[in-house]
Parts: sequence; C-alpha cells; structure tokens
Amino acid sequence: MTISDQVQPESVRLDNLRNDILYYLLNKVKHSEQGQDVSFSAEDFGEKTVNKTEVLEHLDHLIKEEANQGEIDKEAGSQSSEEMSFLITCKNALITSKGENLAKVKYFKV
Repeated sequence: MTISDQVQPESVRLDNLRNDILYYLLNKVKHSEQGQDVSFSAEDFGEKTVNKTEVLEHLDHLIKEEANQGEIDKEAGSQSSEEMSFLITCKNALITSKGENLAKVKYFKV
C-alpha cells in the first residue's frame, strides 16, 4: 500500500492531539450510516481517561481538517467541560476520503 499524496498523516495531527482519541472518533463515524447523527460518550473510549473538552477539540480538528464532515451539536457546550460523563453529538457525521486515507495510513485498523 502506498501513502496517498493527498493525505499526509502529520498534516492532521498537532502535538496536543491524542492519537487514541482521533482513532476512536474516526472509527465510530466510519462505522455509521452516511449522514447520520453520531454521539460520543466517555464510554466509547473504554478505560482511556478523556474529558468532554478533549473530545470536542479533537472532533473539531477532524472537521476543520476535512477528515470528517458534520456539525457539532451546540448543546454539548452547556455541560461542564470537566464532566467525565458526557454526550457529544455530531450531526450528519460522515467520514471523508481524506479521513479514510488518514485512518488507513495512521492506524491500519479502520
């Protein structure tokens, strides 16, 4: 397999982003129906410790980098940012070809 010239994994990863969170977000959107609302909760990350702010930042990053399409539900911002039990919804979530290529190149699992 060759790395696509269009997708360089480093271009969608900043130093403060966690690969495990990016993987879970890409994977869950990839396994949803096209254009479906996809919800993320702390339970999606298994025993990994994540908070709502981290997940929102990572999801926003994937959307800005065009790895995912969708709109983050604005109601998610009304919860406490440190709340360990949270629910974030991305409306009309869809993984793009850039996101699929990133997942294949970076994680080989999606």
